Amino acid sequence: MSRVFWLIAILSLSACQEAPAPKAERSAEMPPGFVDEPPPPPTSDTIILSGGTLLTEPPITDSVVVITDGLVMGWGQRGSQDVPNDSIGKDMRGKWLKPLGQMASGHAANFEVYSAPPEESEATGYVRGTELNLPPAD
Repeated sequence: MSRVFWLIAILSLSACQEAPAPKAERSAEMPPGFVDEPPPPPTSDTIILSGGTLLTEPPITDSVVVITDGLVMGWGQRGSQDVPNDSIGKDMRGKWLKPLGQMASGHAANFEVYSAPPEESEATGYVRGTELNLPPAD
């Protein structure tokens, strides 16, 4: 008889539980990141290469290079350049960027990218205007 008693008790408890909330109510309980629409893709033509060593004279470690429409618009130590919120960021930590040609604002972005110091290795990627062929992040 005790088995029957426990079976009835369990069924009674399960019948007393509330039905699941409708989907709209459940989504209100979840953190915003789970129900918000994904952010729109970047609308800027600006590419940010940040964290690498820029081989200028003198070299700039933890650098940032701002490229808009394939042209270098600024460079320097990370944090020294204004960066649009909707820009496309590329992590260059552990990489070396060697400018090919004149490093001047408004000139074409033209870099060789190295995964080790250039005197120790060959280029593993490049930047040609808006065309990027970057080595994978380490």
